[in-house]
Amino acid sequence: MKKICFIAGNLNNSGGTERVTSVVANKLVEKNYDVSILSLVDGNEPFFTLNKSIQTYSLYPQKKYLLNRISYPRFGRYVNLSKNTK
Repeated sequence: MKKICFIAGNLNNSGGTERVTSVVANKLVEKNYDVSILSLVDGNEPFFTLNKSIQTYSLYPQKKYLLNRISYPRFGRYVNLSKNTK
């Protein structure tokens, strides 16, 4: 069985990326793939229906954390925006 993992912003949203990810993931499960979806934030309650065999994971539990720490690769460090935005 082949394995595949999709990455999406937030599976709880009803956006196009989440919709296409759900459709393709469901079709791949029908073709005997082992499918996982990694959501950057939340994703515990997907907006679109997923096959029960699709495993979902979340990188960050809340969107707030992701927005407060953004990586700027060319600076080579993390910038904490919450200190600068008040």
